[in-house]
Amino acid sequence: MLPLSRIAMTAARAALACAGLAMLAPCALVWLFIPPGAVSRAYHLLPWTNFIAGAGSAALSVAISTMMYKVSKPAGRSIQFATYSVFV
Repeated sequence: MLPLSRIAMTAARAALACAGLAMLAPCALVWLFIPPGAVSRAYHLLPWTNFIAGAGSAALSVAISTMMYKVSKPAGRSIQFATYSVFV
């Protein structure tokens, strides 16, 4: 049986990843509510959309980095993180 703190960390990581995806998914739909030529509406909606998409992207990045940290062995962790940072 896993200790309660480990279960809570696993649930928090899953919730963070789901929250990131839930925030990113509707951001593309904003373009459906901006008709062609509605420049002022675009300038009012898009900064907030980019802010929400950035928060969702950060949540996914933290969840993936935490998962990599937990999965990797301590001996090669720095190499794996460096490789991940270069290629992703």
